[in-house]
Amino acid sequence: MNSDRTFGSLVVFGLGGVDTDLVADRTCRLVPLTDVDAVEMMRSLHSSRLLFDNEQARRLDVDAVHETLLRTGRLAELLPEVAELDLNPVMASEHGCLIVDARILLRPAAHNDPLLPGLRT
Repeated sequence: MNSDRTFGSLVVFGLGGVDTDLVADRTCRLVPLTDVDAVEMMRSLHSSRLLFDNEQARRLDVDAVHETLLRTGRLAELLPEVAELDLNPVMASEHGCLIVDARILLRPAAHNDPLLPGLRT
């Protein structure tokens, strides 16, 4: 999650690991994040079919991945002081998601236009 002083918070979702910039399989949405946004984010990855639509999906708690996206969006919405939040890696299994490492950058919240973060694209 990244926060922009003009547009508000942006949740980014995608593959992690050492080759993440090379593969660049990620998507993003502005906060507030809805159920539909989270599903679209999961489905819009190039690797979506591999992760969520085959035998692998039976070994993944897809609902936990969805819930992790929604909770990240909600955290960004409720805590504007969180300028950056990096959860990497998030390990998904059949028993849920485990956040192995988290990095959080805090800044004083700037409230320029209270309506701007609520705009949808």
